[in-house]
Amino acid sequence: MTTEIIYRPATPEDIDLTYRIKTRSIKPYVRDIYGWDEDFQISFHRKTFNPANTRILLLKNLMPDMSLPQAMPERDAIFGYIEVEYRKAEIFLANILIDEDFQGRGLGMTIMHELIREAETAGERDKTDGGGGRPLRLEVFRINRRARTFYERLGFRVTGRDKIKYIMERR
Repeated sequence: MTTEIIYRPATPEDIDLTYRIKTRSIKPYVRDIYGWDEDFQISFHRKTFNPANTRILLLKNLMPDMSLPQAMPERDAIFGYIEVEYRKAEIFLANILIDEDFQGRGLGMTIMHELIREAETAGERDKTDGGGGRPLRLEVFRINRRARTFYERLGFRVTGRDKIKYIMERR
C-alpha cells in the first residue's frame, strides 16, 4: 500500500483536535512572541475556529515503517490541518499546521504545491474575473525563519510586515 495525503472537511467536533495540533506545531512561537496563557489560547481558538474554511489532513494507509508515535499500521493518521479563505481577489492561507511528529517529511511541501496549483488555476473556471489565477497570500511569524525560508523556496515574496509577522504573496 502507498501512503497518500487526504483531506477531510472539518466539523465543529474537530475543535479540540485542531487545538491539539496548534499547540504541537506553533506553541513555541506564540509563547516567545506573546507568552502562552493556556486559558486565553483555548478561548481564542474556540472563538476563531471556522470549520467551513478548515480541512483536516490525514495520511491514508500509513505504513508502520514511518515510525510515527500515533501511527497504526495501515491506518489513516491525522497529521495537521489547513485553513484557507477563498476571497474574490485572492486565496488566503490562514493556517497550515502540521503536528511536530510529522514535520520535516515533505508533507507541507506537497500540500503547498497543491494549493499553489489551485491558486494558479482559480478564475479559469470563471472567466468573468479575467481568469489566470489569483494571488496566494499568507502571514508568517517573523521569528519563524524556517517557515519563511520554506515559503520563499516555493516562490513567495515578502510584500509587507509588522512587528510580529511578514505578509507573503505568490502570484
